[in-house]
Amino acid sequence: MLIFIDLQSKLSLEQGSSLSSGQLQRLNILRLLAKGKRQKIIILDEALSGVDESKERKIISYLKNYFNESFIFIVTHRKSTKELCDFHIDADIEKVAFSGLQ
Repeated sequence: MLIFIDLQSKLSLEQGSSLSSGQLQRLNILRLLAKGKRQKIIILDEALSGVDESKERKIISYLKNYFNESFIFIVTHRKSTKELCDFHIDADIEKVAFSGLQ
């Protein structure tokens, strides 16, 4: 079976869907790559929460290399993700902390 999904189609998990949340997230990353390198600012909001840390590390490393002239802003709750970033901002209700800024 062949299913056509264009770059503007909204993808979501619907009842009876055979895609896991991690598969759906990886599909959305592929759609980002298919658009090419023209994006200067990329925002990934919990975009990799459905994949394990090993896959996340590989995906972020690839994105950093592919979009090497872009600013990639990653929103995540995973503490391990900040190790992959050039700098990070830790925010909670009481304070905001910046790390890695020169």
